[in-house]
Amino acid sequence: MTHVRLPGEDERVYRPGLPVWMQALMLGLGAMVVLIVALIAVLIIVKLGAEPPGNAIWLGVTWARDEHTDAEIRLLAERLRENEIGYAYVYTTWLHEDGTFNPTYDHATEFLNTIRSAYPELRVLSWIGVPTVLPDYRLDDESVWVTVGTFCRLAVEELGFDGVHLNVEPVRDGNPDLPSLLSEIRAQIGDDAIISLATPPDWNPGDPNVPSGPHAEVGSIWSTDYKQEIAALVDQMVVMAYNSGLDSPNDYTLWMSYQVVQFGQALYPLGAGAELIIGVPTYQEEPGHDPDAESLQAGLEGVLMGMRLAGDAADVIAGVGIYAYWDTTEEEWQTYRRLWLGIE
Repeated sequence: MTHVRLPGEDERVYRPGLPVWMQALMLGLGAMVVLIVALIAVLIIVKLGAEPPGNAIWLGVTWARDEHTDAEIRLLAERLRENEIGYAYVYTTWLHEDGTFNPTYDHATEFLNTIRSAYPELRVLSWIGVPTVLPDYRLDDESVWVTVGTFCRLAVEELGFDGVHLNVEPVRDGNPDLPSLLSEIRAQIGDDAIISLATPPDWNPGDPNVPSGPHAEVGSIWSTDYKQEIAALVDQMVVMAYNSGLDSPNDYTLWMSYQVVQFGQALYPLGAGAELIIGVPTYQEEPGHDPDAESLQAGLEGVLMGMRLAGDAADVIAGVGIYAYWDTTEEEWQTYRRLWLGIE
């Protein structure tokens, strides 16, 4: 018997030849499928929206050590959000010669709770200094690995950081102890916490077309193999692409572009692995750093040039890292927004 659809009747409601109860069941199942698909789509959108921007910044010890008002922390959060900063490295402590850590993190948990309420997508990492020579080389000592790993676990599990940002230096090319330290830290903090590593640049490119600074120490440049070995053990490599000793903005731009190409090409063959963040300077003058030459503008122009030259390898670059928040001027923020974010 042919079913005649009446005006206003939903043609999806009935199927000729099927019992009414079966038609109702099929309609219900169809509605459920649509609902599940819609829910999955919403969850995907929410998850993608929760991913932090790839840019980073170094914050001073005051945020972990000192008490701050909610208003101060929320103002910081808004500054980071509006400038698409997704990772904050909060200086927390450093490893003394006697194996103890500086107790400069009394207010870290309060800070973390407040800034997360204002900017939930932000990932906040505990910035930890580990000098390898103090006064003698000590990274070959297994007890040092355990000590550092134990503090990293405290930073994540007790203080509440999303992970750790490690400044372990100096480390020569092929050093076997850094991988051991990183493996110990991973074992202590687990796979979900972030391990970020401040990485030395290729100080002297050895390319006649790329300017070189005064750094000439043998072993100071990590080979491609060593970069890849370390990248396999961390979630982020943050290249400290400053303190080059160069005295010309043009030279620094060329030197910076070289860093981007070399590190990008080293990490690209690894596929989905460690993110690459390129550090750019806003800090004040000190030996090896002339802020008129190593300016934020020259650095960002070098990153952009390097990404063009790197081709597909530029895909591993998540963003830039600003060193450091406490020295960044309003003019420099405007430069960053104009050149990097494309916001006038």
